[in-house]
Amino acid sequence: SNHWHAVLTDTETRIDEFLCYVHSLVARVLNLNHGRRDGFWSRRPTSLVCLETADAVMRALVYVHTNPVKAGLTRSGVEWPGLRGLVTHTTGHTGVQERPRRFFRYGGPCPLRSRLRLTMPPQFAHAPEAFRAQLQAAVRQRENQVRSAMKENGKPFMGISAIRRRRWDTRPPK
Repeated sequence: SNHWHAVLTDTETRIDEFLCYVHSLVARVLNLNHGRRDGFWSRRPTSLVCLETADAVMRALVYVHTNPVKAGLTRSGVEWPGLRGLVTHTTGHTGVQERPRRFFRYGGPCPLRSRLRLTMPPQFAHAPEAFRAQLQAAVRQRENQVRSAMKENGKPFMGISAIRRRRWDTRPPK
């Protein structure tokens, strides 16, 4: 993939710094792993959208969680490998990522591990269980719509096994 999707809350107005670090480090690590030097990410500018209402946040989260389904990659977003977020995790879930050994020098300034804590969007913090139920229902509804459309158009889903067999630099089918 040459892009990623997320819904982020930036209470300290440091999104540009965060994205710079994420994009730079991920690109350098993966380019090293794949023995290449080219640009890693899409050359298109990062799309940042200010989500001002609870409705806008919910629509964005549904989009993020159903994107692999809409792309015809997996029948369900749960099948997609990687961080899934609030649909499957409880509030305050913390994931730990180990520092890749091949890229960072031993004893260098980057920590050995880093924690990413998933938090509730502020618009829904007052009722986390109701939010989670609403999000799960909306994701389920959207996935059902996409599966119906795929079936109607005779398009199969690729499936996780086929995705994992593809070359890392292959773009998803349109």
